Amino acid sequence: MTPSWESDLWGEVRRSIESSQATAQQSDALLAGARLSISSSVGSNYFALRQKKINQQLLDMIQSQYTQGVATNDQLLVVQDQLTTSIADLQTSLHDREQYEHALAVLVGVAPSESAVASRNDFTFVLPRPPLTLPSTLLLRRPDVVAAEHSAAANVRFR
Repeated sequence: MTPSWESDLWGEVRRSIESSQATAQQSDALLAGARLSISSSVGSNYFALRQKKINQQLLDMIQSQYTQGVATNDQLLVVQDQLTTSIADLQTSLHDREQYEHALAVLVGVAPSESAVASRNDFTFVLPRPPLTLPSTLLLRRPDVVAAEHSAAANVRFR
């Protein structure tokens, strides 16, 4: 194989390389956005589960107050409604989990019925503490903003 060289008088090859690099950076930003979305979904589901337990305890407490004549029927109905909503939200989350498990199985080439992602009961969630003042440059690190920036850079033909 002999080496070859092509003259780039008008910068077409250079712009093609720059476009490819920007497209790769856009893909990286989209991947970061997907990871962030998954993390936020896990956090939301965790808090929904905790909320269900809290609502169940609150219902038990209001029911005992109602039987003692301290709480009103309206208070009991409100708490029952909150618990029902929490349970419905959890059922939706479980359905979504099944869909994600099936999608993962298909992506790795396994039949969905043969694959399952085991739940972890030993997982402890630690809530991160954001800094007291968030810098304005935080917006520039958002994955969707970075992806859009690189997408625009990849589509520029002439500078």
